[in-house]
Amino acid sequence: MTARLGSLPARRLSPWLLVASVQFFVCEFLVAGTWRGRYSYRENYVSDLMVPFCGPDGSDPCSRTAVVFRASVVLVGLAFLVAAWAWRGIGAIGSAGAAYLSVAGLGAVVTGVARPDTSWIVHSVGATLFFLFGSLACVTIALSARDVVSGALSSAVPSISGWIGATLVCGVVGAASYFCYSYGWDGGLGIGGMERLGGYATVLGFVGCMQIVRCIGAIVPGVASVGGRDG
Repeated sequence: MTARLGSLPARRLSPWLLVASVQFFVCEFLVAGTWRGRYSYRENYVSDLMVPFCGPDGSDPCSRTAVVFRASVVLVGLAFLVAAWAWRGIGAIGSAGAAYLSVAGLGAVVTGVARPDTSWIVHSVGATLFFLFGSLACVTIALSARDVVSGALSSAVPSISGWIGATLVCGVVGAASYFCYSYGWDGGLGIGGMERLGGYATVLGFVGCMQIVRCIGAIVPGVASVGGRDG
C-alpha cells in the first residue's frame, strides 16, 4: 500500500529538509571564519572545522566553535534519515533509494558525533558512508524517477526532467570526487577542495531529490503511488 501523493508528509517536510540541508554551508562558512589561523577551503580538510582543542599551549589551528559545525553535520544526517522515512512509500523513489539515504544519514550523524581528533577511525567510517551512500542515493533516485515519470506525466511538470538530470549529475560528481579524494588526486582543487566537491555535490543532490518529490506530488492531484501500487 502506498500513500497518496497529495497527502504525503514528504511535501510538508520539504521546506524543513531544505533548511536542514543548506544550513551546512552557512555553518561551515561561519566556523571557518572563527578558525584559529588561516583556514583554507583548498588545503584544509572539512573535518578540521570539528577540532575544538587548540593544543597544549593554545596555539595550534582549531575552532572554538567546532561544536556548531559538528551539530550542523548531525542535522544534515537527520534530514537524510527523515527523508528516507517520509519518501519510503513513493514508487519513483524506490526502496533502494530510501535505504541508501538511511545509511548516508547514519554516516553523517556518526561523522558529526565522533570528533576527528579523538575518534578518527569512527569519524572516517561515518564520512565514508555519507559520501558513498549519499551519492548512490542521488543516482538511484534520479534513475528511478526518470524511468517512472515519463510521457504525459513529465510534460505536466516540465521542471522535473531538469531536477532529475541535476540530481543524477550531483550523484555522479559526488561519488567520483570521493574516490579521487580517497586516492589523493586533487585535480588542482587541493585536497580540501576535492573533499568539498564530493560533500557539496551530495548535499545539493539531496536538495534535487526534494525537488523531484515535490514535482511528483504536483503532477496529478490525487494520483496514488507513482510507480507503486494503489491500495
